[in-house]
Amino acid sequence: MVLSDETRARYARHILLVEIGELGQARLMESSVALSRPSLTTSEYLARAGVRVDAEAHSEVAVIAVAELTTEPLLHASAEALAGSLAAVEAIKTVLGVGARFTSAPPLDGTGRER
Repeated sequence: MVLSDETRARYARHILLVEIGELGQARLMESSVALSRPSLTTSEYLARAGVRVDAEAHSEVAVIAVAELTTEPLLHASAEALAGSLAAVEAIKTVLGVGARFTSAPPLDGTGRER
């Protein structure tokens, strides 16, 4: 896929990254992923990266549950955003075939310390 000037301008920050570049951005735009637990945050991040979220896609990305990140109810909104962004990054890494897979984070209590 050849990127148009408009597409290059839209994804200029991605293209500047050595890990992505123009070929990687084209690969992201040609890809689609299925999410095990779709969230608005994950879908938005992926859309901004040029990746389609499609329930029928062959590449599935597991989404980290908020409960795995924190037991503190006041942190749930932040944990949801963090989980969504982590899931989006995992999807992008999967599409590009780069980086080690993130498996889980230690649960946090209300102070930010591990339980």
